[in-house]
This record gives sequence, structure tokens and C-alpha cells, in this order.
Amino acid sequence: MTVTAGPPCIVGRPFAASTKAQIAQSGAAISGTLGARQCSFHGMVSGTTISWTQDAQQASFLCMAAYFIPCFDQFGGIELIDATGGTSSLAGTVSGNQISASGTKTDNLRDPSTGNVTGTLQYSVQLTLQRQ
Repeated sequence: MTVTAGPPCIVGRPFAASTKAQIAQSGAAISGTLGARQCSFHGMVSGTTISWTQDAQQASFLCMAAYFIPCFDQFGGIELIDATGGTSSLAGTVSGNQISASGTKTDNLRDPSTGNVTGTLQYSVQLTLQRQ
């Protein structure tokens, strides 16, 4: 993932992580969870094309829980950016046991003292999943 919009100290910063997805298919419909935070999604498969969107209502508390991103300011100090889960949309292809997809993810930035949303953090996402 690469941050495309948000606090200046992290825009353009790439993030790499290993993740796990659980995907179930029924006909052309797919559903499942993605990542350690267990964010649920629904989507479609058509031939070798796949697409999915994160569910607006999440069963997993972890998906919507706050997380913190360290941000180095211009003076060399560290600020923790308070973010919570938001939305994502991915599309790609299926080839054998592999799914390659790309898309966007938008999380909410919060004021840690009030919990109010103060902005968004946008990512460009590229994902490769291998069947285990």
C-alpha cells in the first residue's frame, strides 16, 4: 500500500505487509475476511475477473478499532496518527491459485481526545493472494 492522501509526513510512504484472506464462493458471489483485523467483504467473480468491496457494517470489532501510525514531523519528533477502519474496493484477476488485485482503501483520521473524525487517510493498494 502507498499513502496517497493524508498527513504530509506519511503521504507517498509505502507500507508492505503479509496478510491472510478467507474467501468463500457461491456461484458468482464471494464473501470473506481480509487481514489480521478480519475486515469482511462481498464481491463477484466472472471468468477470471474478481472484485470486492469492504462491508459497511463490520461483524469484527477489530476492523473498526483504532490503530496508530507513527509519523515523523519536520523537527525529528514522532507523532502518532490515530486512524480507524473505513472503506476499500479492489478488483483484479484470478489465475490458477493466485488472485492479483489493486484498488483503494480509505480510513478515517480521528482526534484522539474526542474521537471525532478530522479527515481521511487514502491508500493505493496492490494485493497478491496465493491459495494455501
